[in-house]
Amino acid sequence: MTKINTDIAYAFINRSLHLFNSDQITQKPLLLYNTAKYVARYLVTKENLPWEAHLSINTNCNLSCEHCFARAFRASAEQKSNRKELSTEEIIAAIEEYIEHGIFSFTFQGGEVLLRPDLERIIKACKPYRSYITVITNGVLFSDEWAKKFKAWGVDMIAVSIDSMEPGLHDQFRKKEGVFDKAVNATQIAKRNGLSVNVFTTVTKQNLYSDGIKKIHEYCHENGFMNQLFIGIPIGQWANKTEILIDEKDHVYLEELTRKYDHKVRRDITPHLMRSGCPAVKEGFYMTSCGEVLPCPFIHIALGDIRQSSIKDILARASTVDELREQSAYCLIGENKDFIKKYGEKTYTATYSPLDGKEVFGYGGIPKRSVPLAGDGSSKWAREHFLEVNRDNPDKDKDFKLYYHTECMVCHTPVPTRPIAHVREHEYKNTTSLVFPVYRCPKCELVYLNPRPDVSELKTIYPPDYYSYHLSMDNEKNTAVESLVKSVWYKMARQSRQQRIVPHLESPQGRPLRILDIGCGTGAELENIKMFLPSDTETYGVEIDPDTVKTAENRGHKVYAGRFEDVEIPENYFDLIVSFHVIEHVERPDLFLRKCMNALTDKGIALIETPNTDSLDYQVLQEKHWGGYHAPRHWQLFNIETFKTMAKEINANIVDYGPYNTAVFWNWSCHSLSSDMMPGKVADALFPPISIFYGGLQPFVILGFFSVFERSLMKLFKRANCLWVVFNKDASRI
Repeated sequence: MTKINTDIAYAFINRSLHLFNSDQITQKPLLLYNTAKYVARYLVTKENLPWEAHLSINTNCNLSCEHCFARAFRASAEQKSNRKELSTEEIIAAIEEYIEHGIFSFTFQGGEVLLRPDLERIIKACKPYRSYITVITNGVLFSDEWAKKFKAWGVDMIAVSIDSMEPGLHDQFRKKEGVFDKAVNATQIAKRNGLSVNVFTTVTKQNLYSDGIKKIHEYCHENGFMNQLFIGIPIGQWANKTEILIDEKDHVYLEELTRKYDHKVRRDITPHLMRSGCPAVKEGFYMTSCGEVLPCPFIHIALGDIRQSSIKDILARASTVDELREQSAYCLIGENKDFIKKYGEKTYTATYSPLDGKEVFGYGGIPKRSVPLAGDGSSKWAREHFLEVNRDNPDKDKDFKLYYHTECMVCHTPVPTRPIAHVREHEYKNTTSLVFPVYRCPKCELVYLNPRPDVSELKTIYPPDYYSYHLSMDNEKNTAVESLVKSVWYKMARQSRQQRIVPHLESPQGRPLRILDIGCGTGAELENIKMFLPSDTETYGVEIDPDTVKTAENRGHKVYAGRFEDVEIPENYFDLIVSFHVIEHVERPDLFLRKCMNALTDKGIALIETPNTDSLDYQVLQEKHWGGYHAPRHWQLFNIETFKTMAKEINANIVDYGPYNTAVFWNWSCHSLSSDMMPGKVADALFPPISIFYGGLQPFVILGFFSVFERSLMKLFKRANCLWVVFNKDASRI
């Protein structure tokens, strides 16, 4: 027992060092966190906790390999009209569900996955910042261009299939001449582009001791690659060829290989994180391109269908099978004689694949989904869910008007059927106590409330004491400390915006520069920006609150009263449009940005600042407490990918962009967290949600601490909780 535990511990350390190089630690801090959380939970509970998912996302391929089972799946699918491959939206919805279930490692295979045109969307759905991602390829199509894309998308490892270091044998196995050189070249391309490399090799009784296989081990050892060995199973093109199965002598030899090469040559039963033995169901599972969930890629018995049942229910039912629940030191489908005799032989001779788990294992039915896996363009599911989460809410019967989305407001993808978060008001006491579900678009990554408050409820959710109605650079009521804090705050904001604006701003000839601030409040930001622009600059604003409009006008600004979407703004008029934390408040961000572009002169620019969903605090707190939700006023939230999609839709150009920190969001996050744990008055006293904007010693300490903290995170991880983007008009439209 001691020896086994020592082996597992050693393998875990080895595996961790392989997973977490310096790039992973700085670029994927949540991957380290998820791994540590998994290990801690396993040590406490000793439960079977799946952490990896192998996903087949197509059966199309540019080769016709000797051992392929993807073709068997495809042939079976063609026999049954009701067995269709998952759509992109269904794959992404399944991935999001797997993440909720605790999966943080994804392996993609085919067919040949490089043939999928939507591969980027699928990979990014795995939230690469918190997941380990492997892509399996035969290497034929792999190139430096693909390697650079994968690196940018957050892929960690490329797995290349090599079956022998003797070119002729590999090409014969793959049934195409010249593919050996492309496979080997693919490993070197991946290596020089900073991707980890794993060479996948299928071994059988016939080739295990061959020189061609031994040379693969040496090649990987010399280059610092892993070499993952998979024992041949009599399925797919090898159906019923039981002579390929290994025996006990071969099993011992493979264990010796693992030790010889310091766990860099490894089997699927080699210790992974916290255990050794067959990982089927206990550590992971496999999903076919049609959505069947299997114990592993080689046990062709469907535990359930992800379209019809949740992964939680599917795995719960699978755990009722003793052989899948209990640990096996041997591969169940290739070595465990009891499992093979009882179940495996049925898959060896099957004419249809995969077999139905209910028939093979004899367990009962699995609960059906109450909502579809992916969105269908209906608001029915969102309505039912909203009523469910607000069943006991005292405000549910009040006359508070709501608006339900049926599609994303940026790319028009149907609303998903499952929310990613639930948020509520925690800053003001006089708005609404309703809980609002939050959804994320699987295509452009827009995050939005659904439902959101109707436009007719603006006066309700923006009460008279809303903070932006009362901001000013100078106020005779301020104490000396309050004035100092506000002075420092505005100076820092001015310097940052000067760096974002000035490099891209061209002064007009023969007239003053014109600025428009959308959501100008009292005009404080206009005055702050004007300090680094010509003194004759003309300042304009848009503001919805009548009293605040009067204040801004009294300070010398021309103000359009009403919502930006509703007021008449002259076209081709402004040289600079700024919008600081407004676009997240509007109902149609695409139309908002289009109107900005129409109002710009041909050489004008627009600076948009907004919360950033590609931030560490969002990723940690997104389920409920992220301060950037500012519920229920932030209706739609963005990252740079969302803005790129939107810019393309409306023919605008992104000139420049970058992250920046807002300490206020951390204060709001802490207020939301503390409001759940203690009385509201205590939370308000510790993390004041409103007076934080008005200066004073406590706001100075809180904002100072969180500013230093967030800036440190931004320096380390190159991310922050806010995003600035500079747009101009598409030159082709001028």
